[in-house]
Amino acid sequence: MAQRVITGLILVAVFVPLLIFSDTVLFTVAVSLLSLIGVWEMLSCLGAKKLYGIIVPSLIMASGAPLCIRLSPMDMPAAWAIGMILLYLFWLAAYCVIKRGSVTYSLVTSVFMSVIYITAGFSSLILLSDSTLGAYVFWLVFIGAWVTDTMAYFCGFLFGKHKLIPEISPKKTIEGAIGGTLFAGLAFVLYGFIVSKVSGIPMHLMFLFITGIISAIVAQFGDLIASAIKREAGIKDYGSLFPGHGGVLDRFDSIIALSPFILMIHAAPFINLIK
Repeated sequence: MAQRVITGLILVAVFVPLLIFSDTVLFTVAVSLLSLIGVWEMLSCLGAKKLYGIIVPSLIMASGAPLCIRLSPMDMPAAWAIGMILLYLFWLAAYCVIKRGSVTYSLVTSVFMSVIYITAGFSSLILLSDSTLGAYVFWLVFIGAWVTDTMAYFCGFLFGKHKLIPEISPKKTIEGAIGGTLFAGLAFVLYGFIVSKVSGIPMHLMFLFITGIISAIVAQFGDLIASAIKREAGIKDYGSLFPGHGGVLDRFDSIIALSPFILMIHAAPFINLIK
């Protein structure tokens, strides 16, 4: 427990300054590195780490996508992303033909889905940070993930009696999930209120509360999805980069799921988080 707490404090000390300066090259490099490590962990979990025809393009995709999105012209990030995804998909399909009999399409399908899921999650942080007023909405990803995870733990510890999905995550409870969800909604409202008072930018508190509730559900599913894959592979953690916390996918599973959702909410013309 002490190791977990110490690692957590170090992570906060390192990542909060990076988030504050999310418009810098340093943040872009950090996101690209996390994406690369996350994909490596997933490929190892899927048993593909010795297949260099899969490993090399997957790592290029994982680290290159956030960089290309940040460095591409302002009106071109979508074109870059779609182009990279299509090239990556074509190569994986072609690799199955080249390595016929030794590389199956079921493996390639699992690899493609996993790599795009992880890469899209981290790349969405870059897109969100660069969007109009994204400097304010960007923080909702981390507030949603951290508050949900923390309060689900405490609510589960204090009130948890009914297991959520014990075959995937034995310690999670229904009471914890409900508590984490409600506190996330309230945290979004509190954040919006503080932003309105400090910056003068009006925030739509009702939309923020609803978004917080849905974000907590998305974040918890992100956690459960990552746990389900681990259980199927028969491993406890994806990696050991963060002592007491596991690997990148163990620590950022909720953020990977939540960042594309917040990006879509922010971009939706019929939803106004900021009035």
